[in-house]
Amino acid sequence: MKRNLKSFVIFIFLFFISSCQKSENIKPSEDIWIGMNKAEIIKVLGATNEKRYISKTNNQIQGPEKEFWHEIPKGTKIEVWTYHTAQGQLKLYFIGNSSELKFKILLK
Repeated sequence: MKRNLKSFVIFIFLFFISSCQKSENIKPSEDIWIGMNKAEIIKVLGATNEKRYISKTNNQIQGPEKEFWHEIPKGTKIEVWTYHTAQGQLKLYFIGNSSELKFKILLK
């Protein structure tokens, strides 16, 4: 009886560990690339709950956008989608009325 119980506990433990390690196969920082359109991104990640719009009014900015801010013309509207993933916070940037992904940043 003890042997069966011990085997059962080990089986449950291994099952639990293996199912925990199966986390999402999707790795947003790798599966999403520049040039994808919004529909393709939604197919991979689903719709985001966090969307915001910003306009470039000057050349000074702090935060992750400083990496590409100089490439965006003044007055341009920027749509930012944010996803919270196991890898960190993924930010996707669409410029103007384009549905094409222009920039992405993964904040860990």
